Amino acid sequence: MKHTLAVLSLIFACALTAQDVKLARGPKLFLKGLEGFDIFLKAEIVKKKVPLQLVAREEDAEYILQGAAQEQGKRSWHEGWLTGERDHYIVAVELLRRETGEFVWASEAGDRSVWWGIMKRSGPRKAAERIADNLKKMFK
Repeated sequence: MKHTLAVLSLIFACALTAQDVKLARGPKLFLKGLEGFDIFLKAEIVKKKVPLQLVAREEDAEYILQGAAQEQGKRSWHEGWLTGERDHYIVAVELLRRETGEFVWASEAGDRSVWWGIMKRSGPRKAAERIADNLKKMFK
């Protein structure tokens, strides 16, 4: 329940905030509180060549990316051939300036693939790919 409220509040903040923030290339970023999702996100940031530097210590960072990840179990009685597939892994993140705590940007992503279904990757890897794509769009 606690994670659900965190995810919903981040999604709401994302909806209320303009997403046209542009950052200079190369800021130092620390990933905080993503409960295992950070490993997938780091891999996707490197793979997608997002122009930032990941740091291991919070005090070395200019920005902090924090959020919540939630995995939902499959309900076979609800999903099937005639019913819509839904996300099984949902992530919401927010970017803050470390010095001031100022909110800069937020995003959310799920792992559902409408077109390819089980042929495409899913779970935390797919959600991390989408967050990394959204993060990459922020740079000039």
